[in-house]
Amino acid sequence: MNQLKNVYIFFSLSLLFIFAGCSFFLLNSQLIGTQKLEDKIAQDSKLYTPIAYLTQKIHSYDSQGQVTTETIDGIQCLVLSDDQTKTYIYQKEDFLQELYVLSTSEVDLDSGQKMMSCDSFEVQIEENVVEMKVQDQSFEVSLRSGDLYA
Repeated sequence: MNQLKNVYIFFSLSLLFIFAGCSFFLLNSQLIGTQKLEDKIAQDSKLYTPIAYLTQKIHSYDSQGQVTTETIDGIQCLVLSDDQTKTYIYQKEDFLQELYVLSTSEVDLDSGQKMMSCDSFEVQIEENVVEMKVQDQSFEVSLRSGDLYA
């Protein structure tokens, strides 16, 4: 009888250890999957946040002649202007920066505000389309106002 009791205890402990081991491996695989998901979200955020920001800014200044490009001190800038102010968006020191000045003021790109991390930024405008390349991802933003004034 004592030997049968030992078998029951051994069998019960074996099931407990198997359950604990499987639980550990399941939790470990979930943690690895979650970490990969977080890395992917961070990578997508680094890419799509500047794209969404630039698209929104361009659409908010979408009137005839208010969206232009300019090169200042060898740095290519997207210039968004209205009657009294100009907003310069450019990449400097691995950041997308924004400088908001009066139209009559001198432009000093060192005074720009760092908006978000950005490794590369290129912009050009051709026939009511702003073509940009941010973080090695190319995209276009159509100027809706171009058709109104053509």
